[in-house]
Amino acid sequence: MINTVHKYIDRYPVKVSDTALILGTIHPHRAENFLVDFFYGNKNSLWNILSLAFPNLNFSSFEMIQFTLSKADVWISDMIRSCDRESEGVTEDKLLKNIELNTAQIENGIKNSKINTIFFTSGMGKNNAARLFCQAFSIKPILNHNREIEIDEMIFGRKIKGVVLFSPSGQSNVGIKKNKIFMENEYKYKDFRTPVNQFKIDTYREAFKNHFGELSSF
Repeated sequence: MINTVHKYIDRYPVKVSDTALILGTIHPHRAENFLVDFFYGNKNSLWNILSLAFPNLNFSSFEMIQFTLSKADVWISDMIRSCDRESEGVTEDKLLKNIELNTAQIENGIKNSKINTIFFTSGMGKNNAARLFCQAFSIKPILNHNREIEIDEMIFGRKIKGVVLFSPSGQSNVGIKKNKIFMENEYKYKDFRTPVNQFKIDTYREAFKNHFGELSSF
């Protein structure tokens, strides 16, 4: 058993001006091998999807990711401060043990900012981001057809919309093929070489259009 302590959550606090939060679980154990020394730096998956969704923006390096998030008033954090794994190679949320949540920082960050939307990078499975968040703040999650959760104003002092994204991980593509939303729209992607990935790009573009879609090229 090995213990993973989060490398980034205390280094990148919320800004008062932030209006959205991207919220995941925790990075893989060996963060020193990341391509980008930041959240989702191991395979650049989240940043690659956002680059394809918003080709006029730059998510190609740590500096540009930081700059773009700042310009869009978007904060990024994770729900897990530390956890145990059977080995370094364990990455699946459901296999994480002895989890210490990041509840206090998330709560203070939301209350001391202008955040009105939270984007969860994983859903309601065991130890997924949305599920841990709902458990931490005693929210009874009711996902509508758009994979959204309404967070009552009593919790953070204002009403907040939660959006459950399709996981940026390539491993999630198998499950997405069986998802009702994808199956209803599968015909739109029949001519794409990687239909699931294109579907995921389109859903990210729609989800983040009010944040990244209004930014100019730089």
